[in-house]
Amino acid sequence: MTCSNQLRSLVRPPIATVAILLMMLATMPALAQTFQVLHYFTGGGDGARPGTGLVMDRAGNLYGTTYSVGNDRFGGVFKLVHGRTGWILYPLYAFTGTEGISPSSLIMGPDGNLYGTNSGGGGGGSCDGGGCGTVFKLTPPSAGCRLPAATRNARLPPDRAAML
Repeated sequence: MTCSNQLRSLVRPPIATVAILLMMLATMPALAQTFQVLHYFTGGGDGARPGTGLVMDRAGNLYGTTYSVGNDRFGGVFKLVHGRTGWILYPLYAFTGTEGISPSSLIMGPDGNLYGTNSGGGGGGSCDGGGCGTVFKLTPPSAGCRLPAATRNARLPPDRAAML
């Protein structure tokens, strides 16, 4: 064996060693992550089946939608505000069917308004008899306005408290 071949064999680790190191790294738990439930939906006034991702305003409030809310169950828009005792959900809007059914997207515009789409309802066309959907604009209440009744169930239920 020449000097250069001996040097290469010393520098190049065996494939098995590299594979074992990669497996060890892949199975190591991530130490810096935490998980917290911000709100448990009840299916009542706070809605059920959140359907879109959340958007955040400049103040750190979160906005989202549910496919179902209220007696008519046509979907709605909510706001999550971080308070001293945790996150508090405020229902902002419940769709009636003529404005749309089942919100399927939500964004916050540069003007501070929420824009989204509904996958059904709206009264136009048939699309299974209930309308083919809508595009909507919702102006959130300003900071000084009184919001609808809050839903404060962000604390873990007793049966899940042991999971933390």
